[in-house]
Amino acid sequence: MKNRTIALGIFILLVPVTLYLSSNKNESTPAPMMKQTHSGLVKKSPLKIEQWTSVNGARVYFVPTTGVPMVDVEINFNAGSARDDAYPGLASFCMALLDQGAEDLEANAIAAQFEDIGAVYSANAERDRTIISLRSLSDPKQLDPSVALLARLLSHPSFPEAAIENVRNQALVGLKKSLQQPHLIASFAFFKALYQDHPYAHPVMGTEAGVSAINQSALMAFHQQYFVGANANITIVGDISKEKAEALANTLMQQLPKGNPAPALPAVLSLTKPFEEHIPFQAAQTHIMLGQPCATSNDPDYFSLTIGNYILGGNPLNSRLYQEVRRNRGLVYSVRSSVSTFQQPAPFLIRLQTKSERSQEALTVTQETLARFVTEGPTEHEVAEAKDGLTRALPLDISSNDKITDFVSDLAFYRLPIDFIDTYDHHIKSVTVSDIKTAFSKRIDPKKMVLITVGSTTP
Repeated sequence: MKNRTIALGIFILLVPVTLYLSSNKNESTPAPMMKQTHSGLVKKSPLKIEQWTSVNGARVYFVPTTGVPMVDVEINFNAGSARDDAYPGLASFCMALLDQGAEDLEANAIAAQFEDIGAVYSANAERDRTIISLRSLSDPKQLDPSVALLARLLSHPSFPEAAIENVRNQALVGLKKSLQQPHLIASFAFFKALYQDHPYAHPVMGTEAGVSAINQSALMAFHQQYFVGANANITIVGDISKEKAEALANTLMQQLPKGNPAPALPAVLSLTKPFEEHIPFQAAQTHIMLGQPCATSNDPDYFSLTIGNYILGGNPLNSRLYQEVRRNRGLVYSVRSSVSTFQQPAPFLIRLQTKSERSQEALTVTQETLARFVTEGPTEHEVAEAKDGLTRALPLDISSNDKITDFVSDLAFYRLPIDFIDTYDHHIKSVTVSDIKTAFSKRIDPKKMVLITVGSTTP
């Protein structure tokens, strides 16, 4: 099961197929985002997605597959780092400890049982959600005990004190190392400036003060509040029947209380003025981040923003930013824009990396290109090329169980309609030049941006 990033929920390379914008409702990250890890969507859905509610209120999505005797399970709780409250890093801490003790089972015994069964377990956190994954053979001799073990981890984690100290030490070391990496320094500062006192402001991995303060009581309280049926989504993909999938979901959830969904996160305040911060860092390159809060997971302008962003800076080799800043002037190593989404407005973001002595010129050209795009909008030719790229060149890879699981889990968490794939082409093709210009002029104000630079010289 591939690991998912717990850093910025941004669309680094291709298209943000993670936001639907219908009428719904996450982390972070990532549209109701189909997550930045996906490259596109297929034109015609080959997936048979079934949906129901488990015995204690969890929403279950099931995709039967054949040909590979495997089952992938992913459980999402609306319990990402935005729920850390007084302990920044609590959600990530909790995920790191789930398999370190459960009832009378110790960490070594848990690891040995998964290994003996041949199952693969993982858990991590994002800004909006925690993600627990399991991969097992579909044979009941392997699947049933692996699911039963996972159910114990979900419902009865013991959070042993010795494990807490081990995870704390590892987390503090990781935080110190992150402060030696300019791109992470820039990301941390950008989110803090963008979100200020909002729960999205702190890094998913937490802060030194938060990680140092986390204790067993805080972990228990976090688990009791958020690890409940009504706050969970379960995605099951694999070579089993619907009846078996229903039993599997019930096994995972039956020892958890029904509880209540997590409350809505606070509203994100719009920027009222620009903000600039330079962080000195001795390096040959300067990292620049420029952006502002933009879209939510159910934004009605999603498709207009997606196509517009592809034209502006989402297409890695033929966007306006690439042409103006890199190809025509050779000012940067890389420059890209993204429109990501969380449960509350997520960043519109431009990231670039350039030689320190040319950082001011690169930033100026970037800002001018953005302002011109917002004012003038794209051309008909650019829109046609972008639509073609999004509908034909970037098909979603759903050739394996784990990729289908990721896709459907995003759909479930962000409450996208099950026919999202089937209607994708129609929504893309319906967008006009005027729609894109209106969406960008409404959502993006080049005069009110957060600007973070990390390098040896100030742009």
